[in-house]
Amino acid sequence: MRYTALVKIKLISNPITCTERTTVFLMANLGSEMTRCLDLEKRRQREEAEKSAKRAFRIMDQLEVRPDIGTGKQEAAILRNILQDALSQAPKYRVSEQELATYFLPFARKVLAT
Repeated sequence: MRYTALVKIKLISNPITCTERTTVFLMANLGSEMTRCLDLEKRRQREEAEKSAKRAFRIMDQLEVRPDIGTGKQEAAILRNILQDALSQAPKYRVSEQELATYFLPFARKVLAT
């Protein structure tokens, strides 16, 4: 026996879309990705850390070409150096999870507030 379900769909006149990637949104996501990457590296899950790093570097690439980033380009360059260093065989920098959270939390809060 075959059943057919009839479903009525109500269209929303002004749907909310999340396709626009603002600089603040990208920074919040970069914070998540960098934190994830460094945590995976610390747990010696190298393959997953490298995947996470690729996502983080892709976000950094997007940030560096944004017209509204201003002096944030230098910050993006520093963050890139930090992540590259963390994945190297002999890291020079010591960046704690707390320091990352302190830096990126304002971006996440701003995204959540909108």
